[in-house]
Amino acid sequence: MSSPYAHIACCYDGSAASQGAVAEGRRLRGLGEGRLSVIHVYHDPPLYGGMYTPDLGAVRDTARQWFAERVAEWPGAEGVFLEGATAAQLDRWAAEAQPDLIITGVHHGPTHRAVLGSVTSHLVHHAPCPVLVVRVPEEAIS
Repeated sequence: MSSPYAHIACCYDGSAASQGAVAEGRRLRGLGEGRLSVIHVYHDPPLYGGMYTPDLGAVRDTARQWFAERVAEWPGAEGVFLEGATAAQLDRWAAEAQPDLIITGVHHGPTHRAVLGSVTSHLVHHAPCPVLVVRVPEEAIS
């Protein structure tokens, strides 16, 4: 069956909102043939000094493994693990991969209803394709 979206990309960070984005991507992908990319952008945690300095390579490897385990839960999805500033990495990836639709979630609860998250807002204004913003029920947002 033909689908208007040959390549759907979903942004995933482990939040309830991003889980909703992946669920919607999987639902839409089920309507026809094509690719489903699930994207996670990793960035090194800020270091606050002190006596403990984490092994950032190990932290990155743990994040990569965590993401691979999530992607394994979504048959047919391809995982895309990027590193760096989230908006810039998503821009670079989208320019290269040319998805037909990007799906992202809204992270904020009731106190932030009128404002999209910074990455979601960036995608809405700068993505090279349509952006679908998925809102999850308030009770799912912690």
